[in-house]
Amino acid sequence: MVDASALKDVFQAMTDEETYNVAKMAAFKRKLTNPMLQNVDLSNPENWPLILREMELMGWGKFTKIRNEIKVELCALPLPYVLGYLETLFATSFRHHRTKIADVNVLVAEGKKKLELH
Repeated sequence: MVDASALKDVFQAMTDEETYNVAKMAAFKRKLTNPMLQNVDLSNPENWPLILREMELMGWGKFTKIRNEIKVELCALPLPYVLGYLETLFATSFRHHRTKIADVNVLVAEGKKKLELH
């Protein structure tokens, strides 16, 4: 386990692009090494709750799927990391919709995304 403040220090030393790319690599590795995900079509929004629940269990925050949106609450990770992770696993582009509520963000699915590892 890593202290949340130490984790934030690491992310603050990285650009948003670097954070996003690290998340993409982590998502690729997660998909390849988790046998439960090997045969799951994560591009199908019906399967997204499987990953969102896993993220909650890892202590990343609270993630709720509502139609084509994902509500992100009390997230312990920077948003570029969450975007890189979800866009890679779900092969879907998301648009960040800002809310007026502190610690609440909404990610709106915008369509399929071609995946590339930089």
